[in-house]
Amino acid sequence: MRLLLIHSDHIEYEARKKTKVAEEDAVPKDALDEALTVFCAVESVDEENIEDAIRQATDEVVSTARQLGT
Repeated sequence: MRLLLIHSDHIEYEARKKTKVAEEDAVPKDALDEALTVFCAVESVDEENIEDAIRQATDEVVSTARQLGT
């Protein structure tokens, strides 16, 4: 699994078009201060032990968030 964690002072987003998998309760536009944005790519090797891959990714995100105080 690959993670890209980006800490930013401010981030804004806007969904411009609905997709087939969009959640009904999704917020179409928002802004956040002191945000930790996480992008995740699951690789085929992760399928061998998906629970462990999820645990490791979760631990990394939580650890980073604690260090940043977000």
